[in-house]
Amino acid sequence: MRATPSVPRVFEVMRRDVVTVSPRARIRDALGALPREDGAALPVVDDHLHVLGLISWSVHRRRHGGVVQDVMVTPSPTIDEEAPAADAARLLLHERVGVIPVVCDDRLVGSVWRADLVAYFARHEWVCDQCGAVVRGLDPPPSCPECGAPPTAFRFEDAPPGL
Repeated sequence: MRATPSVPRVFEVMRRDVVTVSPRARIRDALGALPREDGAALPVVDDHLHVLGLISWSVHRRRHGGVVQDVMVTPSPTIDEEAPAADAARLLLHERVGVIPVVCDDRLVGSVWRADLVAYFARHEWVCDQCGAVVRGLDPPPSCPECGAPPTAFRFEDAPPGL
C-alpha cells in the first residue's frame, strides 16, 4: 500500500500556450486578445514572465481608453504547477474566476481554466486498491465506502469511456 495517494497535479491539467499582455498594452488591444470563453482573463506579466495581475471582460464595461496597468485586477491569484489539481479547483471557486495563472519559480508557465478542471475530473476516478470501489471527486475519500480502507489505498485513474 502507498503512503499517500497519487494525486493529480496542476501541470497535468494546465494549458501551456498562454496569451499574455503587458501592463503597458492598450486596454483595447488586450480586450481584442481575450478569448470569448466564459470567465476568460489574460495574465498581465512583466518582461520576466512574473504575473502582475489579470485583465478580463469586466474591464470592457468600465473603460476602453488607457493602459492595462490602470484596470488590471491585482494581486492575481496564482498556483504552482506542482500543486494538487484539487487545490486549483478550490482556488477558482474561492477567487470566483474562470482562469488561474500557473507558475514555476514565480514565472508564468501555463494557466488552468475551470472548464479544463471539470473535464479532467469527469474523465478520472479514485479506485480502492483493496476492493475496487470507485469514487468520484477532487480528493480520495476519507475512507472507502465499501471496505473502509484509508485514503492511502486509493489510486487516481482514467474512468472508462462513456461515463
